Amino acid sequence: MLAKICSVPLALFVSTPVAPAQACTLVHPFAEATELHSMGDDTLLFRADEGLGLGLELYRWRADTGVTLVKDIWAGPGSGYPVSFGTAWLGGELVTLLAGRTEAEGTALWRTDGTTAGTYMVKDPYPGLTTGGIQPIVYHPGLQRAFFRVWGPGSNMLWSSDGTPGGTHMVEAFAFADLSLHPIGDHLYYARTGATGDEIARTDGSPGSAELVAALPGKIDRMMRVGENLAAEVTTTTTFPGFSIKTELYRIDTQAGTAAVVPFFPTVASENVELIAVSDLTGELYLLGWHGGSDHGIYRSDLTASGTVQFATIPITLDYHIAAYDKTGGSHRILIPTYDDTTSTKHLQILDTLTPAAPQDLPMPMSSGGTRAAFAGGGVYFLSAGDASSGGGSGLYVTLGTASATGLVCPQPAPAPYTGWTDMELCAGYLFYGGVDASGQSGLIRYEVPGASTKDLGFYPASPRLRATDPFLGGAMTIQGDGSHPGDIGLLLYSAPPAAPLDLGTGTPGWIDLATSAVWPGLLSPSWSRVAFLPTAPSLAGAELNLQGWFLNPVSGQLTTTNALRLHLEH
Repeated sequence: MLAKICSVPLALFVSTPVAPAQACTLVHPFAEATELHSMGDDTLLFRADEGLGLGLELYRWRADTGVTLVKDIWAGPGSGYPVSFGTAWLGGELVTLLAGRTEAEGTALWRTDGTTAGTYMVKDPYPGLTTGGIQPIVYHPGLQRAFFRVWGPGSNMLWSSDGTPGGTHMVEAFAFADLSLHPIGDHLYYARTGATGDEIARTDGSPGSAELVAALPGKIDRMMRVGENLAAEVTTTTTFPGFSIKTELYRIDTQAGTAAVVPFFPTVASENVELIAVSDLTGELYLLGWHGGSDHGIYRSDLTASGTVQFATIPITLDYHIAAYDKTGGSHRILIPTYDDTTSTKHLQILDTLTPAAPQDLPMPMSSGGTRAAFAGGGVYFLSAGDASSGGGSGLYVTLGTASATGLVCPQPAPAPYTGWTDMELCAGYLFYGGVDASGQSGLIRYEVPGASTKDLGFYPASPRLRATDPFLGGAMTIQGDGSHPGDIGLLLYSAPPAAPLDLGTGTPGWIDLATSAVWPGLLSPSWSRVAFLPTAPSLAGAELNLQGWFLNPVSGQLTTTNALRLHLEH
């Protein structure tokens, strides 16, 4: 099928109708089901309370076995409270690291392969203390190590782990700034508080290896990775009693070790920015910019002054400070929860990054918290709880980017009786969430997503990176990649999904079945884009393929791989 590649650019996305309303399936009743996490492509891990006197513990779902209890981490009625799941390829094995809690150790680092026997504590970072926390857990494919922040009484630390007790250790103790961790190249980058402002530091994971990259003149409110660099939203001035805040966009060059402001309004002294999202499809940063109560707009930036341009205007009556959803998941659409100051109502705006225009207002009931989203089948799925001000309408929605192409696909009579009900995760062709079914029973809900979809089988963030639009039969699919080393020779491979991933020793598993694999024509450069035409063939509906880029350095012979994509083909 992929031999029919065509270089003629067609429509980037194929329009599909909004999925019809249908009842979602209650997979298993739970008093609470949260922290949903897909381990690989066929196993869903989550935290749940089954009402059996075990508290909140670690569960899994698989298509062949259904829902099973993985581990009663806190034996007895206490809650093991598993949280901060991070999947990694460690020691030739696909495992998930997590924070778990016991009565004796408090919060410690645990690991699981999805089985009871393969679930155990790795290390307690605070021996003898039962308070503390671990968040987040981020895997660095190149270093084949996971990193996480640990906090407890009077101390905050960065730790690193290879999944074994002996290979789990503290990197450095420091005061926290922005909590995000960013694998780039051969280091992990993170923020810490310095003497005069926040700093960007990096480490290779070994004890004492932390080193200063750049100092900033204020507090980092948010930080995102943009290509091989970092974007930081930095508050440099806070004035009382009038309470005015000045925030600026900074570019941190990870190669040069420098930080510089990216000017929005060169002639205005007081500007404000708020990072919204980095598009997984294009790699561009989107952010809100304004000054002096006017000139509100959404900007697109490559972290240069000339490459930072206003992308869309927005109504200044809307407050865009309510937890903008900071993930695009391979889509070209970004969800932005908002609040209308003039009417005191909650809204959900959707920004189409392919069309410069104001975000579209999606009229629907909104919950008081932020929203979560999943991107599949050409649409954006999200949950809306409804409340007294919005008049109900709780359930699972899908939108194709406009109000007319937005609908309730899976209604539920009321919000789930716990705060984590908005957790969502795609696994094995299903969309899972903790919610309420049509009868009012709360638990783990499953919805079979119609239409084509693209699932990332890699463990983001990884470098180099592979992205693709959804593969609709009879339409065009765009595939993009970046982040490989100059001089490397790259090939894009595709095959039927293998029974199990391969350990290539590259930090990311190989998801290509070599017995059935084929090569997409043409060599890959460090940044590349291809457009493929998919035939209109009913026999291919429901078929699945894996895509992955493999790179070889002709001098050193070192092999590197991209993340892999699972393509589910539909009309």
